[in-house]
Amino acid sequence: MRDPKLNKHPEYIRNSFGILSTAATSLTSHEIKIYDKAEKNVGVMPNRDVLLTLGTGSIEIHGEDTAKDNIGIYVNGKGAVKSTGNVTIDKGIGNLAVFAKGGALRFWSN
Repeated sequence: MRDPKLNKHPEYIRNSFGILSTAATSLTSHEIKIYDKAEKNVGVMPNRDVLLTLGTGSIEIHGEDTAKDNIGIYVNGKGAVKSTGNVTIDKGIGNLAVFAKGGALRFWSN
């Protein structure tokens, strides 16, 4: 059965990722924007023990009360994100610039 909250606003963007990677990534620049009518989206997330190097640029979350529970950079026990850019939040409800919990990179050498 579908969540009744989804039926209330089917035009919203939900549960999407700007960059979700299982491989090491190296960018010279980036620009990710999450606007209003967006819920539970993530700008950047490593999905394995990899390093995501973003370079310069920005991750921006904009919106009034229709931008809810979005995260700019999300690390949850896997990998790491390195950036010389900015993460900004302009209004919204429950949005986070960065969430990091137990992320790590493990490199083995022979």
